[in-house]
Amino acid sequence: MANLTTNYKLTKPLAEEFYDIGVFNANADIIDGALSDMRSSQTLVVGKAGVHKNCDYLCDGVDDQVEINAAIAALPSTGGKIVLLEGTYTINNNIGCITLNKANVTISGMGNSTRLVGSGMSATTQVITVTADHCAITKIYMTSATDGIVLAGNYNRISDYTFASDNRGVICGGSKNIITNCICIAGTLWCTGTSNTISNNVITSTSTSTGGINLQGASYSTITGNTCNGCKIGIMLSSSTYNNISNNSCSYGGTYTASMYTIFLYSTANNYNLISSNMLFGKDVTSGGGTGNTLVNNKIS
Repeated sequence: MANLTTNYKLTKPLAEEFYDIGVFNANADIIDGALSDMRSSQTLVVGKAGVHKNCDYLCDGVDDQVEINAAIAALPSTGGKIVLLEGTYTINNNIGCITLNKANVTISGMGNSTRLVGSGMSATTQVITVTADHCAITKIYMTSATDGIVLAGNYNRISDYTFASDNRGVICGGSKNIITNCICIAGTLWCTGTSNTISNNVITSTSTSTGGINLQGASYSTITGNTCNGCKIGIMLSSSTYNNISNNSCSYGGTYTASMYTIFLYSTANNYNLISSNMLFGKDVTSGGGTGNTLVNNKIS
């Protein structure tokens, strides 16, 4: 009687047995199925039609969110990784966006050479929505007439991401999410959730009146090590409580008017926030009131 291999139970005919094409085909089917399972649990590659070869999915420059979402759907329920190769991917967010709705998934580009362009004008739809937990987005450059990334899940991470439009580069809701080492050119970072961390980002030359970094109803979050250059309002808090704003640098690069601020606690609805050890160029922290806020060791130059 033939033996079986240990892991995949392939049939091993005995030396005295004749060759059996049926046994060979059965082994081949087992191996093919195992390779398919292995591929689905590993990295799926998305590229550009006419540019890249040997990709799992190819985008044609029209509604590219369709292929990217198909790649996400093809990953196993345990998660995986989507690699976006170099090129420009057009996301028509009038009809839909990239939806990261599966936990433990990483979307990674190739740096500034991987560009997502939000082509739609729908004010209620962003380029990427993350509704799952424990996901990551990294090494992507984005422009959009609307918002960039919305985090609605928890324990997610956005890093090495550049947003080059006058909109919200990231809206960080949910809980325990991290935004780090990102660049917003004219755009803003928003924090609306709980226990989130925004650290070591650079926000430049935004024309918005809501802050380069804007805490809107945020709580127990940490904003640290960020640089806000050329912002009419560097960091703004509105209806936010128990946040730690520390070791940031805020500079407009010109003369501040009465409606421009380095760090601004807007209204009396901000309570128990710690504003400490920030480097402020041209204007001190401005507080509109509130209860239990601590402003300490900020350096004004």
